[in-house]
Amino acid sequence: MVSQKFGQGCLFETDRLAVLNWDFIASKKTPIESVLKIMTPNVTKSLPDGWQNIDTLGKAGNWINERKADRNFFAVSLTETNEIIGFLFLHHGEEKKESGALRLGYLLAERFWGKGIGSELISGLVKWCWESGIITSISGGVEKDNMASIKVLEKNGFHKSDEGLPGDMLLYKIDLNAKRTK
Repeated sequence: MVSQKFGQGCLFETDRLAVLNWDFIASKKTPIESVLKIMTPNVTKSLPDGWQNIDTLGKAGNWINERKADRNFFAVSLTETNEIIGFLFLHHGEEKKESGALRLGYLLAERFWGKGIGSELISGLVKWCWESGIITSISGGVEKDNMASIKVLEKNGFHKSDEGLPGDMLLYKIDLNAKRTK
């Protein structure tokens, strides 16, 4: 399912979206400005301090470098215009028993909220993971008051996990092995 248009830099595509490795994007153009458009106060309000007040190109560059250092960092872009409209963060479980487990996080620019983009993104990710045959589960944290993100996850087969997360965060998870045996 790797896009012919984007080559090896593409993780997966949906009808409207291409999810591209940040390094691939950065080699084609200078996308730092997109961070400033996406990381608005409403988008970052429940995120850690280092994700707040990103309002200069310098801060955006530092934020990008930190993301690249700590996990797989992908740009979510519109296939029609190549505009970067969000970010996807993926990393594998750290324990041996979680070798096929994938943890996710995502952010979308405010102007794309309520347009089905989040659901399309997560649906594409679930499909890509399922087709890979390697990923056994996907989980992600969501603030308990973020009903839109909870609905996105539930719509795509995620269920609230009993595992606790700190603060007002809930963990949602999908077991792809169970899906494969149905």
